[in-house]
Amino acid sequence: MFNGFIFVIPCFNVAGRFLAEVNATGTGTEVDPYQQYAKHENEVVLQCKYESGKLIWDKNLNSQWMIIASGKDIINTTKYRISSNPNTGLYYRLHILSTQSGDEAIYRCIGGLIEVYFIQLTLLAGGGVPAPTLSLVILGTTVQTGVQELRYVLRNIPRIYDTTNASCLANSDALDIPISVTALIYLNLAPDVSVSNVTYEMTDPTRTINCTADGYPDTYTFYKWQHRTLYGHIIRELDGDTVLTLPVVPTILRYQDNGEYMCTVSNGIHGTDGVAKRQGAAKITVNAQPVFTADNDERNIQYGEIGKHVDIVVHVFSVPKFIYNAWFNNGKQIQTSTKFLISESAAEVEDVFHGKTVKVDGYKSILTMNDLTNEDFTNYTLILENGIGKSVEHTVGLERTTLLKPEPLSSGVIIGAVCGSLVSLIVLMVLLVFITIRKRRVHQQCKTSTKQQRHTNRPSRNYEKLGLKDAPNVYEDLTNKESQKIGGQSSGTHYEDLGRKKEAYVYDDLNIEACEETTAKSPTQYYEELGVKNNPTVYSDLINADAENKVYENASKQWTQEN
Repeated sequence: MFNGFIFVIPCFNVAGRFLAEVNATGTGTEVDPYQQYAKHENEVVLQCKYESGKLIWDKNLNSQWMIIASGKDIINTTKYRISSNPNTGLYYRLHILSTQSGDEAIYRCIGGLIEVYFIQLTLLAGGGVPAPTLSLVILGTTVQTGVQELRYVLRNIPRIYDTTNASCLANSDALDIPISVTALIYLNLAPDVSVSNVTYEMTDPTRTINCTADGYPDTYTFYKWQHRTLYGHIIRELDGDTVLTLPVVPTILRYQDNGEYMCTVSNGIHGTDGVAKRQGAAKITVNAQPVFTADNDERNIQYGEIGKHVDIVVHVFSVPKFIYNAWFNNGKQIQTSTKFLISESAAEVEDVFHGKTVKVDGYKSILTMNDLTNEDFTNYTLILENGIGKSVEHTVGLERTTLLKPEPLSSGVIIGAVCGSLVSLIVLMVLLVFITIRKRRVHQQCKTSTKQQRHTNRPSRNYEKLGLKDAPNVYEDLTNKESQKIGGQSSGTHYEDLGRKKEAYVYDDLNIEACEETTAKSPTQYYEELGVKNNPTVYSDLINADAENKVYENASKQWTQEN
């Protein structure tokens, strides 16, 4: 199908004149004169095939030839005139100035003794009266009709129209017989590409493939051939044009030439799908001896369990299919029985074709063994033949296992596991180092606090040295405000009031657990009443001894002053 243009075939216009450029339908002889048409009462120019300074024009009237002009001399200058070729100055045209019905005749021009040319003039219905009936015929079928004018439009032109004649027929009451004009159709076509299937033997030294392109224009660009599997996977790309010659490879490897070969061609014209590069493909078959495919490498050892059945599977690529398929054990052919079953089926197998791993159509041969015993765990050999080349054999070992054969870990899984372990180990080490440093700092603070406590008799000094000057508000209330309010009240009231205040911030930054061991035997009574029983016990003696004595001492003084 040709696409991209609107194809218009005009026939006759209202004046009855054909608009298309056509080739002459006659040879210009007396028997078959050149046909020329003219509109009634219009000027028409008859052009001779020859040029001469003494060219003669005459007309056949009632079977008699009547001279019209000889050289530059014209019998009737109101009816006719002649013209010359401006490049040569020689006469070759006769002008009929106003055609009438009597002008329909055969005209002859004579340029020499043997230079004679005939033209038959036919007049169309003058002014379209009566209006002619028109028909357009393509491939023997009338595709359009009209009156006086016809136009046929094709948006998608069939390819079969290329180099086809289109004929326009006109008929009216003024014509004795219908007149017709024929045009030849040429289409700009994207190429149709075809490649023929071919079969070779593995021993054939030369293997070629032919590619045919059919389009217009017929100047083509050929691109690299593609060798593909029947599943469409590219195996290799090869240089070639209309003929592809397959590279020479060892005979034993020529089975790898099997597959589909695609030829790509362009002539610059786009197809109906908008694509300029057109393709054609065919299948090449190379008959070769059977091959045990590369994916058998992972099946050289297969596994079974005692008391159960097992299928030993071997993959094969064989074109044509093998005709002999036998299994052997210790040199003895295995026969089908309740113990052994031999079967085969078509399968998708994996092999290396010209250096690339691909999936192709092949077969699998299966040896099934029932009720395995210890004696069954040995080697088994498969022998195949397909009538080409030599027989081939493949051995598989059967081993005993009580577990499923572990799937081999991919390199990605192994690398991931190792990286994960290393990251976890690093995080654990960092955490341990942090904990160790933390404990050492706390322990050092505890030692410093204990040493300071031992070298001073005033508790408040210890708090100042610890950098907690901003936090002794509890003890200020203890020594000042609360002791003044005591009066004659019991000492228990002081602790209750003190217990309602906020906990002393002096203990906030100290680590409880690190210092508990140093004062494990110190009482905790006062911390409980002050609401800070979880604070470090390193200050137990400070509160329970010094602070207690100071509270009673201040309370006693105040009571004495008031009384």
